[in-house]
Amino acid sequence: MAKGYRHFTQEFKDSAVREVVERSRRVDEVANQVGIYEGTLRRWVRAWREQYGDERVEAAGDGPAGPAAADLAARVAELEKENRRLREREQILKKAAAFFAQDHL
Repeated sequence: MAKGYRHFTQEFKDSAVREVVERSRRVDEVANQVGIYEGTLRRWVRAWREQYGDERVEAAGDGPAGPAAADLAARVAELEKENRRLREREQILKKAAAFFAQDHL
């Protein structure tokens, strides 16, 4: 009886590869932790290094590097924009509450 192939999301693969590449953990250790074969993880790491090269590896103390850095920067910008919008909304609601409170006095 043939086994079906397991499919992993790109996020899962990236997370496992980052453990090896950026945190310098051993392939066998990470593979056992996440429940995949060592050969599978080695293949993902090799593909990542071919695509991004070793210069994308995080240097100590330099903050995030690699393909996730652009995603993080975009996410931060998005959250800052939402934060500004929510602060404006809060100010409007405070003014409205103060206005309606004056009517009852």
